[in-house]
Order: sequence, then structure tokens, then C-alpha cells
Amino acid sequence: MSTTLSRTERKIKFKSLAFAALQKSTGNETICVQVGAHDGKRWDPVFGHITQNGWNALVIEPHPIFSKD
Repeated sequence: MSTTLSRTERKIKFKSLAFAALQKSTGNETICVQVGAHDGKRWDPVFGHITQNGWNALVIEPHPIFSKD
């Protein structure tokens, strides 16, 4: 019997699988450019993957209202 996932659960699962596939295909050589990173930590959905997997990353927030001083 299968269970139906909510939209939020499907999004989380998709992101997890996508980042796992990226990590597997690039190993420890992953380079990430994140545009729309807010302050680069708090609201950045990629931050956890960057720090947990040791990726090299360039995080950019083009809108000054969202960037940290």
C-alpha cells in the first residue's frame, strides 16, 4: 500500500534526491552558484547542502533589502 505525499513532502523529497544525485555525480568537486541567497545562511535553501557536503560556493543576493550588511 502506498501513501500519498503532500506537496511540501514531495518538494522536500525531490530536493533531497536532486542534491544527492548532484553530489554523487561530482563527488567532492561540486561547485555551486546560488543567486537569490538572501543572507547566504538563514533563508538560503542550499546552505545546508553546501556546508554538509563541503561544496565550493558563490552565494549572491542581488536585492539589497534581503542581503545581510
